[in-house]
Amino acid sequence: MRSVSAAGTADASRSQTMEAAIQQRDSDIRAYFDTHVLKHVLNPDHQKRSLALTREICGLKVAHQQLIAAHAAAKKLAGAASLQGATLRQQLQVCRTFISISLPCWLHAQAMFQHLAK
Repeated sequence: MRSVSAAGTADASRSQTMEAAIQQRDSDIRAYFDTHVLKHVLNPDHQKRSLALTREICGLKVAHQQLIAAHAAAKKLAGAASLQGATLRQQLQVCRTFISISLPCWLHAQAMFQHLAK
């Protein structure tokens, strides 16, 4: 089983790797845009299509940001649900322990009262 510090280091490493991959992807997109799209955008013959393309790109960027925000909110909710589940498991264990201790005592007391009632 991994130690907590090892798990944290692995998570940090994965996070850095993911950030590097995202930066590379963004760089590739910028390069593609600069070499392939920009020449069409600047061409006066393609202005209507360029405007439509620009609107589509902006719409996709907004959708992307909304998805990132939704993902962050979902992760936060998942973390809270996980914490609540752990708390409920602990409380259930306390209840089971209480019952396992109390039930025999209660049964013994009930038997004594029944014996005294005779």
